[in-house]
Parts: sequence; C-alpha cells; structure tokens
Amino acid sequence: MFNARIIEIKNGKTKPHFQRSFHVQPRIGEWIDLRTNDLGEIFEVIQVVYSDASEEFDIYVKLVGSQSEALQSLVVSIGNQ
Repeated sequence: MFNARIIEIKNGKTKPHFQRSFHVQPRIGEWIDLRTNDLGEIFEVIQVVYSDASEEFDIYVKLVGSQSEALQSLVVSIGNQ
C-alpha cells in the first residue's frame, strides 16, 4: 500500500483534501475516483511529488466532475475522434 496526500488545484490555489492509500501509485493523466461528501467524484492526476523525508507522497489533482459527468465527457470526446 502507498499512502498519499490528495491536494486539489482549483482557481489557482491548492486545497488539501485528505489522505488515501493506494494499491498502485496513480500516474500523471490518470483519473482517480474519490469519495467526497459521500459523492463519487473523478479527479485527474496533475502531478505526483515524492519526498525522501517521508514515506508518503503528494498527489495534485483537478476535478473532472461527478462520476456520471466525467464518463459522459469521456464518451463524447471519444465519439468526436
């Protein structure tokens, strides 16, 4: 298990969210499904920052949308190719 701090980038500012454990380290560009306020929201991984001072790492993300919004935008973007 890998422990990470999730930090959202929104409106030019960072907003720490929470800590999560992952079986696989998320990579830049991947989407991760996180429960916030009992809602499933999809975030895109913007950057992963590792530090030798800690076993944890930081994952910077931006909100894609709710699960249904994100999947719908994916289907539309693939359909337009």
